[in-house]
Parts: sequence; C-alpha cells; structure tokens
Amino acid sequence: MGHPNLVFTINKKEDLDVALAFRTMKAGGVDFRKWGLLAPHPELRKHARLTRSLLAAYVDRYHLQHAADLERTRTDFARIWRSVAGGFFLLTGELFGPGFPPPGAYTCSVSIWNCNPRDIRRRYFQVFFRHIRPRETMVHEMLHFAFYAYIFKRYPHTRHPDYTKVLWELSEAFNTVVLNDPRWRKRLRLKRQPPYPELRGLVRIIRRRWVKNRSLDELLDGLVKKKKRGARVCSRRIRTPATSSFRGTS
Repeated sequence: MGHPNLVFTINKKEDLDVALAFRTMKAGGVDFRKWGLLAPHPELRKHARLTRSLLAAYVDRYHLQHAADLERTRTDFARIWRSVAGGFFLLTGELFGPGFPPPGAYTCSVSIWNCNPRDIRRRYFQVFFRHIRPRETMVHEMLHFAFYAYIFKRYPHTRHPDYTKVLWELSEAFNTVVLNDPRWRKRLRLKRQPPYPELRGLVRIIRRRWVKNRSLDELLDGLVKKKKRGARVCSRRIRTPATSSFRGTS
C-alpha cells in the first residue's frame, strides 16, 4: 500500500482565507489573532479592525516583498519532510496499521501566519514560514490525518458535523501524548510538544490510559462513545473552538 504524497506550495489566497478565519479565533486557550496574526506581524496592531480589504492588501504586499524567502522556505520544508517521512510512516503503520494516513495527494502551504491550520477534508495544512520547529509541525499535522481517518473508519457516525469540535480537542490531546512518546521523539528527532493550555486535563487522561495499556482501540473505545441518540463523542465535556473553513489548528 502506498503512502501519502506531500506537496509544498505557496498560496496567497489561502493566506488571506486563514487571516479572515483566525482574526477572531480562540481555541484551547490560545488567542490566534494575538499569537498567530499580530505577533509575527506587529505592524497590524495599529489597526483597530482587521478588515478583508486591509488583510488582502497586506497579504499581497507581504508575499511580493518576501517572495524569495517564501520560496527558499518551501524548498527547505520539502527537504525536511523527505528526511522524516520514512520514519513517520513506519511509526504510524505500527500505531494504526497499514493505510493511515490514507495514500494520495496532500498539500502543505508555506504561510506568512503562525496559525498552522489544517483542513482534513481537503488534506491540506499550513506551516508558518518562520516556524522554529517546522519538523514537529509537519509531523503533527500528518498525524492528524492518520488519526481522523482511523476515527472515521472505526466510528463512522463521528463524520457528522456535530462531532467536529470535540474531535478537534481529542485529536490535539492524542497528538501531544503520541508525539511526546520517547520512541517517536528519538526516531523522528522531535522536540517535546506542549499541550494546548485548556487540554492539559485531557492529555493527562489519555497519557495515563496509554501508559497502562498501549491498545489504540481500547484507548479510543474508552474516550469515544458508541453511536446513540443524543450521545456526545467524548466521555467528558470539553470546551471547543469555533468552526471555520479550516477544521482545526495545529
């Protein structure tokens, strides 16, 4: 069975769409307007409102001025992924079985924003072009694609939009536990990844169960409810982010 083919691009339209989606986004205890948009672009702080016209002009200008940097980064990101892909697919095969993430075309867009969102349906994600840990972000996002494919196959009812928000938090907590596992860190040369502030409790629950019994199906069966009328996907109530065209963040 083949593996995903990850293509690296630069896309102004996607950058504008992300800015519009994340200018009011808060999720997991993180303010993406503050840290994803304004922190890397402090010149935007002088504007009381980040309007569509303002952001469109800014994205056009920034891409023009930094075209060479963005292209160099795109090439560097592709090289970094090639160096880690083999180990990643070996580990995901051990964790989920063959076929996760599903084979096919995936896209990573080099972004001017530090939001790093993904779109599971389109097999698309972004990485900030000045990210200090691009390797970790790429692995993190590709693990999300494996996780969602596995969840949707084992629990088909979770494809319903009602489950989108809670699955986001479950996937983020799951990623934190798996990617901080010593074997994953050593094999892929990963730095330790901190959890979202509001997900620390869920991370502790998953880590405790994972250390006790490394059965993925038993772990998920304990966290994901079977389909019943009015059932929630997760066995605990957790706060979730607002939805947008991008189904999740890094």
